[in-house]
Amino acid sequence: MRRSPHPSDLQALLSLRRYLAQKGPFDLVHGHSSKAGALARLLRLLGGPPVVYTPHGFVTLARFVREFQEFGAGSLWLYEMVERGLSLLTDRLVAVADQDAEEAFRLGYPRTKVRVILHGIRLDEPQPGVREEVRRAWGVEEDDVVVGFVGRLDPQKSPQTLLKAFAKVAREHPKARLVIVGRGALEGELKRLAEELGVDVIWAGFMEGRRAMKGMDVFVLPSSYEGLPYALLEAAAEGLPLVATNLPSVSRVATERNALIIPPGDVEALVEALRLLLADEVLRHSMGMQSKKLAEGFSVERMVGEVLELYQDMLGVRV
Repeated sequence: MRRSPHPSDLQALLSLRRYLAQKGPFDLVHGHSSKAGALARLLRLLGGPPVVYTPHGFVTLARFVREFQEFGAGSLWLYEMVERGLSLLTDRLVAVADQDAEEAFRLGYPRTKVRVILHGIRLDEPQPGVREEVRRAWGVEEDDVVVGFVGRLDPQKSPQTLLKAFAKVAREHPKARLVIVGRGALEGELKRLAEELGVDVIWAGFMEGRRAMKGMDVFVLPSSYEGLPYALLEAAAEGLPLVATNLPSVSRVATERNALIIPPGDVEALVEALRLLLADEVLRHSMGMQSKKLAEGFSVERMVGEVLELYQDMLGVRV
């Protein structure tokens, strides 16, 4: 499948239908994000089983961001109409954040079909030596302060905001280093921007995000809109102080105790947040401890239990 709508989606739908026929019967299908969620629900028209849909942040939430250029007004209207139509084929919707639930209600999903189940992650035991190993691979010195980003390099995640802000604080903090983990459509454009700004960036490419975070000192989420991003949860679990945009969907993870909150796209606000954290090791440590404590409420065991309970309710069984 391709991430964006494409004629090949019909082939994917028919392939899924064949799989269900050959390997079934199945009691339900769970589709994650807009593309897989759409295909899973269209299977209902072809005799497919009941569907659970987890959007992980509705595309229509982009309407709140004035500067957002990924979708025009016409495209957002089309996505909204598609969601409204597919809501009729949705047996249950799992919202990973309160904002997703509210958007689902606005799009016509009945409240009886929507359940909020927050993400869960592995709460790993400390792994001695990994931090040093990761930083050594990046060429980072022990006393460097690493500001990190993990995510797709696309407009939704707004990595250019971080680049512009870091360019301003790097001159004041020569021991500050910026690590960008991820790939995406903006990669070439971002590298050109970094060169124009004179920013020395460690482009880590694709690597396991949780491992990368072990080498960081500050985590930044400059996104324009989100569901509840796993990257933010993982950064909290790694005991990192956070800088995040003031999105309702991330407020359960990025609080006043463990994060500095900024408006989306506000370079100057991000500059001030980075200045504060780069200059104060004690603050970084105390916020990081609060992050780790907060992450304890987001265990994968809790999430799995709640999802399993939803499946059982749908099927009228207990196992």
